[in-house]
Amino acid sequence: MKQQRMKPLVNNAQRFLDFSSYCASPGWAGYFHSKKGINRRACAAAANSIVLDYLRQHPQKVTVYSSLVTAYTQRQLRGKGYKAREAQELYARAINRGRFVQFVDYDYHDAPAELPIRDIELSPENLDGFLAVSHATLAQNTLSGGFHGHLFVVFEKSGLVIYPHDDCGYGAFDNEPAASRAFFSLVDPERFELTLQTEQRASQPPLP
Repeated sequence: MKQQRMKPLVNNAQRFLDFSSYCASPGWAGYFHSKKGINRRACAAAANSIVLDYLRQHPQKVTVYSSLVTAYTQRQLRGKGYKAREAQELYARAINRGRFVQFVDYDYHDAPAELPIRDIELSPENLDGFLAVSHATLAQNTLSGGFHGHLFVVFEKSGLVIYPHDDCGYGAFDNEPAASRAFFSLVDPERFELTLQTEQRASQPPLP
């Protein structure tokens, strides 16, 4: 996946990406998720650390593509394993520090099927907001409220696209297996289970 293919990959996502099942899409490389019995809150932090470790080892331009929306105010948020104030602070960081999440005035369950995608270059100034929105997405099923939509993180030089999911982990797309291998090599097997797409990749068409 070459750098010039990054924007078409995301802008044309609806043409090749199966939004109901990412793993059925061409270029899907695998994902990792938390093991049973692992504290979900600690797991979300550990998953984000993997992303940061990868970025430190492979410094490059990173673009975040987000269609996430929320209709919940801070006062409406509750969390299993999170104190109310902690959940509120997490969502405040996610919503206010960057354009990763758009606040809407309708219930997100009634949101349009196709939400506009915003592209945001990741920088030191908005890194905290990105980590907050990723953490909240990873911990989604332990929080009352949450986000609706999709989030993709594009490492442009590596040709790697990752996404957080509510199994408390990250999945990846690539055109070059070396990119996802380098990312997944950082996964701690004591915390996470790793599932890789090893079959049918040779017959899959390249990403646009």
